[in-house]
Amino acid sequence: MKKLMIAAAVAAIGAGAFASGTKAQVYDAKITVKTTVCKDGKVSNGYLTKVLEMEKGDSFAYRAQGSRTILGLLWGCGCDEAFAGEWSENENGYWYGNLFWDKKTSQWIGDTFDSTEVDFGASGDQEGFINRIGKKASEVEMYWILKVVPTGDDVGDEGKLNNAGFGKVTDKEDGCDSYISSAKGNTAGFLPAPGSEFSDCIYCGETGYCEAWNFCECEEGYYKGDEFTAATGTWTLKYNKSASSKLSAKGYITQAGVKSLPKDLLAELKLAGE
Repeated sequence: MKKLMIAAAVAAIGAGAFASGTKAQVYDAKITVKTTVCKDGKVSNGYLTKVLEMEKGDSFAYRAQGSRTILGLLWGCGCDEAFAGEWSENENGYWYGNLFWDKKTSQWIGDTFDSTEVDFGASGDQEGFINRIGKKASEVEMYWILKVVPTGDDVGDEGKLNNAGFGKVTDKEDGCDSYISSAKGNTAGFLPAPGSEFSDCIYCGETGYCEAWNFCECEEGYYKGDEFTAATGTWTLKYNKSASSKLSAKGYITQAGVKSLPKDLLAELKLAGE
């Protein structure tokens, strides 16, 4: 992203606190869902041959239950930047933001690394929220949303994961430095429909739709959603103490020693000046 190339120019600021008087916060996020994946097979007797009149033995690609894991990073100077849900520069010229990627494919969930759409309710007029709860106001209830664009062989439209759960707060004298030590909950929503490399034309090798069929074959019964696939599972959010300390001192997430970030994605971030 062009705007991130500006980050290289702020090197003259030098190493030091991520922002004066406030410590950096880094969080590791993980979403694991049951969803569908594409598989190749041959038509056998049953609904496909009796009702849909497909030919037994024909090759086809179909959806089957599988799993998917999405990993993420949130960071910023204090809790307001870490959960802002956007990329921006702080007063010292360092970037805060979020990253989400597919664990298996190492592809960004957004179109680019800095275009992920995630909503924690920071703007005050969106759907997400983080509320303090409990007798000592030392717990949180959370609802946040992650948009998922098609990647790899996906052929469907943009997906949406709704995440809700609870967590614990570690309080500091400066309220901005208070952080969520850990949180977890459940996720439900939909993802882009999976595609397949299967094709009747081996020479062409075109990616095609992975078959899903309408539940109801009655004249007025149409329930099919070609562009999406169901997703349900769990999520976790954990404060990364080591990375937070390094980010406070160095200013760049690429220098914070985050172990979950794949090497090729880390290299891409460094090339962009982050």
